[in-house]
Amino acid sequence: MTDDWESGEDPCRCRDAVTRAYRTLCEAGQAESRAYEAAVRIYRFHHPEAAPGAAAGVVERWIDAGTVH
Repeated sequence: MTDDWESGEDPCRCRDAVTRAYRTLCEAGQAESRAYEAAVRIYRFHHPEAAPGAAAGVVERWIDAGTVH
C-alpha cells in the first residue's frame, strides 16, 4: 500500500491551491521554474511527510495534467 502523497491522491484537497499558485505565478510573468518551486513548497506545507522527490513528482504530474498540448 502506498501513502497518499506517493500515489498522487490528495485527501486534503490541496491540489487546487498547488495548481492555482503555479498558474497564477506563470500568468504574472514569473519563470516557470520559480512557479514550480513555489507549487512544490505549497504541496510540502500540506504534506510535510512527503519526501522532496516524491512531492516534486506529484506536483509535476498535476501541472502536466492541467497543460493543454
